[in-house]
Amino acid sequence: MLKQIHAQVPDRSHDRRSVAFADTTGVLTEDDIESPVQPVFHAPMVAYGLREAVGLGADGGDVRAPLDRLGVAEHAVPSEMKGKIVDRALNASGIRDTCRVLNVSPPTVIKILRDKGKDLESMNRGALSSIKNRDAIQVVVNRYDEAELDEMWSFVGKKSNPRGLWHAINRTTSKILAYVFGTGKDELFRQLQALLEPFGIGRFYSDDWGAYERHITNTEHCVGKRNTQKIEQKHLTLRTRIKRLARKTVCFSKPAVMHDIVIGLFINRYEFCDPV
Repeated sequence: MLKQIHAQVPDRSHDRRSVAFADTTGVLTEDDIESPVQPVFHAPMVAYGLREAVGLGADGGDVRAPLDRLGVAEHAVPSEMKGKIVDRALNASGIRDTCRVLNVSPPTVIKILRDKGKDLESMNRGALSSIKNRDAIQVVVNRYDEAELDEMWSFVGKKSNPRGLWHAINRTTSKILAYVFGTGKDELFRQLQALLEPFGIGRFYSDDWGAYERHITNTEHCVGKRNTQKIEQKHLTLRTRIKRLARKTVCFSKPAVMHDIVIGLFINRYEFCDPV
């Protein structure tokens, strides 16, 4: 049976990254960590996603050791916890907010969001499937004949690195039909046009942005802010519900992929009705 170590450590109950040892009768040294001795942990033993145990060394500094070297397995994140992480990301919580509330590590939150991002759609396939048979569902086709277009800009990492969301909504139901992310304005709009082509939209409502005039014929295009009130309301909802889109915030995304994933998760769940 392995000998147990009792180490003296400072109070780290407020620190989600640390693991406290059992009592205060000794000091854990680096030699102890290298030896095949099993430490005793307080419960909860390990926070989700934690990689290291932290103790007080003989010199008064922190001694860190990977959990696998101490014979302690990292806790698997249950599906219920994964759902809570996604829910918080879509309800005005940043990654660090989620870590503080749910006692998980930032790498765990990022990994779960990245995994969810693999299955995202850029087109509302539920709406598209309802209009494939145009002769049989003529009434539904008419509902998708008009769309509002607009772009919403934010930034990634720093304000000099803008990133845009360009999307189109059904003018009758206000549901998003398709969306794209990027930086090049005309190229980005052409991508959106390709996604909208299967819907057979005959009338587009937008502001007077130059890309619209260059790529939409005059007979199909109606210009004016009065005609884009619904999509502007959609922008307000996004900026309210997603923390990294709030104006004058410090909670912006560092990589573009996380920026796109969180917004895409929101659109897929609440606009496309996909159970992401």
